[in-house]
Amino acid sequence: LAVYVSGARRVTVRMLLAAAEALARMSSVRRLQTSALFPPVSDLRDVTVRMALHVIEAAVRDGVTTKPVPSDYISLLAHIQACQHRTDSVSWRPYQPPRHTALVTALPPAYEASLEVVRPWEVDDH
Repeated sequence: LAVYVSGARRVTVRMLLAAAEALARMSSVRRLQTSALFPPVSDLRDVTVRMALHVIEAAVRDGVTTKPVPSDYISLLAHIQACQHRTDSVSWRPYQPPRHTALVTALPPAYEASLEVVRPWEVDDH
C-alpha cells in the first residue's frame, strides 16, 4: 500500500525497517504471551494503514517517491485510506471458514455426508 500511495521507485532498507518497526509496535505483550507474533488478521486493514504511514515517511526521507505525498499526518492518513479504498476490489481477503464448518482436504466417504466440507480452493466468492 505504501509503495502504491507514494509511487516509490524502489523499496529501500529504511522502508523495510520502518515496516518491521511499525509491525513490532502493533504486537501486544498479551498476544506475544500466547505465541501470537502478529496482530490478528481481523485487524489487517488497520495494520496496513498504520504500516503504510511509517513506510511512506521513510520513502519520503529516502527521496524515492514519485507521487505527491501530503506532509501533515492527518492529510497523509486520509490519503492512504482513500487509496486503500480504491484498491479494495483487487485486495487479498483472508478466507476464514465458519466455525461450525470442517476445513479438510479429504474425508472418508462415510463422514462426508454428515459434515459440511469446505475446501477453500473450490469456494467461489463471486
